[in-house]
Amino acid sequence: MTTTTFTLTNSQRKDPDYYAGRADAYDENKAGANADTLEDRYEWMTDPTIAHHTNQLLSTAYLQGYKDLIQDIRAEHSWNRYVVNTEYTAWLEHNR
Repeated sequence: MTTTTFTLTNSQRKDPDYYAGRADAYDENKAGANADTLEDRYEWMTDPTIAHHTNQLLSTAYLQGYKDLIQDIRAEHSWNRYVVNTEYTAWLEHNR
């Protein structure tokens, strides 16, 4: 028996559901949800038992868009921490 797995390719990113997922995650982030909260919501959305019982089955493209924005938010936070740390180190060196 073989198991079929689906992955989202670049051509599938033209799917409006992908951008809907990104937009929903963006809106939730701007409303105050941090990356950890978005990750919890993503896990809830991908749990098949919860999705099935609440009739909220979402497309793969939507989920991929949601997850991609979470990764973008985490990358942005990492970059900001790096910049702040670099500037602080330079400030310390300058003020010795």
